[in-house]
Amino acid sequence: MLCETCGGRVPPARRECGTCHTPVGAPALRAGVRTRAVRGVGVAASVAVVGVLVADLARALWPLAGGRMAERAVLTGHRALFELAQLVELIIPVLHVGTVIVAGVLVIIWLYRARTNLEAFPGASPTLSGGWAIAGWFVPFANLVIPCRVMVSIARDSVRRSRTPWLVGIWWPSWLVYWLVAGRIDRRDARDYPLLMAEPASPADYRTYVDHYAAALGSELMLLPAGGVAAAALIILIRRISVAQEARIARGATGPVPPGMTVPAPTVPGGAPTGGDATIGA
Repeated sequence: MLCETCGGRVPPARRECGTCHTPVGAPALRAGVRTRAVRGVGVAASVAVVGVLVADLARALWPLAGGRMAERAVLTGHRALFELAQLVELIIPVLHVGTVIVAGVLVIIWLYRARTNLEAFPGASPTLSGGWAIAGWFVPFANLVIPCRVMVSIARDSVRRSRTPWLVGIWWPSWLVYWLVAGRIDRRDARDYPLLMAEPASPADYRTYVDHYAAALGSELMLLPAGGVAAAALIILIRRISVAQEARIARGATGPVPPGMTVPAPTVPGGAPTGGDATIGA
């Protein structure tokens, strides 16, 4: 018989499709269960994650410029250089926090939508409720594990149920390293902030600023590899899961189709498409 989800042939002895793992006789989607679009918010989340990387790069490289400006202020007595460095010192953290908040909100929205879509997929076996896709990020200590478990469930039941995509195992440890290093840097900056914002009264005060940047450069650069790996793995996961889920939702709306066939996007009155085409088996 043919699988209702992917159109593949299922041997009589099997209880589920060997390609998409939908149970024999089950439709691609459960009737009456709402599904949510994930591709658009996934693209927005990926762009925001790249924005965090750009902010991280600016934050990591700023000690090079800030240190030079402070040294020049010491040598030449140009107070304006010191004041400019103080201004940039205020702006960069604000921009960094802003990009992190935007990316965090969009990733959580995408994660919640992708998790709730599993409710409509026959054969999916999520281990945590959809609410944990949001709450799991904010519960102390649980946030070290819960978001990873939610992503594991989404990836397994969206992309390949028989095994968890290896990208989850790269994304989460890299994110934890990034989070721990970033927290250490933030605590150091909070400790040094009153000294850096104080009015310099002597060359020794300027030298404190120079010494701060010399110490900051190494730890800031440590943040980039972990952040880059975590961001790349997350963006790939978002793309693969979004494509797989929306292709399945499209198949559920149009009925079973052979692998490799393109499913045209649904149209709204007037003939305008609501989204891009999805290729089965892509």
